[in-house]
Amino acid sequence: MEVTFSTTELQGEGVLACYLDDDLAAFRLYDYMESKGDGQLSRAIEAAGFTAEYGEILDIVAPVGLSVQRLILIGTGPADQLNQKKWEHLGGELMSYCLTLPQGSLHVVANSPLSVAVGLSLRNYCFENYITKQSSKKPSLIETVTIHCDNPEEISQAYNVQRVIIEGVHLVRDLVNEPANELNPESFSQRMKEFESYDVQVKVLDELKLTALGMNAFLAVGQGSMYETNMTILEYDGTHGMNTFPPVVLLGKGITYDSGGLCLKSAEWLAMIKLDMGGAATVAGTILALAKARAPVKVIGLLALAENMPDAKAFRGGDIIKSMSGKTIEVVNTDAEGRLVLCDAMTYAQRVYNPEIMIDVATLTGSVIRFFGREYAGFLCNDTKLSQGLMAAGEATGEKIWPLPLDTIYDEEFKSPIADIKNYDVGMHQGSMITSGHFLHSFVEKGTKWAHIDIASTVCSERDRPLWKKGATGYGVRLLYDYIVNQSTEAKA
Repeated sequence: MEVTFSTTELQGEGVLACYLDDDLAAFRLYDYMESKGDGQLSRAIEAAGFTAEYGEILDIVAPVGLSVQRLILIGTGPADQLNQKKWEHLGGELMSYCLTLPQGSLHVVANSPLSVAVGLSLRNYCFENYITKQSSKKPSLIETVTIHCDNPEEISQAYNVQRVIIEGVHLVRDLVNEPANELNPESFSQRMKEFESYDVQVKVLDELKLTALGMNAFLAVGQGSMYETNMTILEYDGTHGMNTFPPVVLLGKGITYDSGGLCLKSAEWLAMIKLDMGGAATVAGTILALAKARAPVKVIGLLALAENMPDAKAFRGGDIIKSMSGKTIEVVNTDAEGRLVLCDAMTYAQRVYNPEIMIDVATLTGSVIRFFGREYAGFLCNDTKLSQGLMAAGEATGEKIWPLPLDTIYDEEFKSPIADIKNYDVGMHQGSMITSGHFLHSFVEKGTKWAHIDIASTVCSERDRPLWKKGATGYGVRLLYDYIVNQSTEAKA
């Protein structure tokens, strides 16, 4: 979608959308439209009982004298109760409504043009790659939007940054929405090759290399699959070697289909568990956004890609596996596989890149949904400043995140009588979001600042929302981008 910002008066055909607060007379085009339409606007508002409550929409034929054919009024409620997130949601609500209309150019007048543009762009998405019979009622995406405002050049520059972040969000949605028979560890890795055109170095560790490195926990998860396990590495250095600080390392769980292995999931979960690569998708989308924005940061993305399937070669409950760290792991549950791929990826990250900050992102547990519903992601963190930075980024972007306790008392839950550690504790099923994080924490080396973000609660939505349709949300890209860019700025100060 092409979004432009302009100070010029309304010209051209299409739809004009205007945001009004509850003081209708304060709307800057009100007098102009009233004079052009000989009072048609005020009569239409009065007849419809439009009071400009938050999210209220009035769709009318444009008053005579305007070049557009349609006028949409969107209520904002009291102006003093609006903020950036509410304006973004109002932009999304407008896009959601416009997608049901015959398409044409969209003109927008709003007091917060940048936030509205972000909301419009986030919501202007659909995934219909496999629909072959097109309905005459099928929504089509808006192609051009002109936002009329007072300082178009300044806002356009700010939007250009947001635009590439949104492209990263849309990439995540595309990846998560893909069916597992199309997106597997090999095809996922192959798609990452496209990043090379944005100055991202792409490396792939295949099964032979993973074996040589001793990444047996990671490899065990994919033993039952027909597709090769791999770790795809995305290296982006926007400082061009000038940054002497250690890189930020992002790790993403990339289980392209998680049947649960021999601990088979229920039919309900099997129909939707293609989303279990959401962490890897989020890391990929974040790296893409940083690279496209040419952000002056150094970031490494590790995508731990595997498929967890039952097979004669599949790993079993009761197996004992030696991880890359040297720790032995007793497999209690083959459906607790995400922590196995991540623990080896974490060891690799620390040994090869020596990061000061390491953040893993994963659809790790269903319990995070029971903790937070679909509104928040949960996280565990071993560093106060990192925790505060992630919370601040969540507040700034609206991608909500909340901390859970990191306490040595939980370490008892993973003691094994026959190995160094076990991958699951049956007695702590309801608190597995916390205990799985503690399992990962046991692989964090001294001096590494680490956070584990469980996005199982936010990776998908079961209904349409202001900024996304039902399905993949793209959660996490805006959060991580904001954190990385801001903390990098602090590091340089």
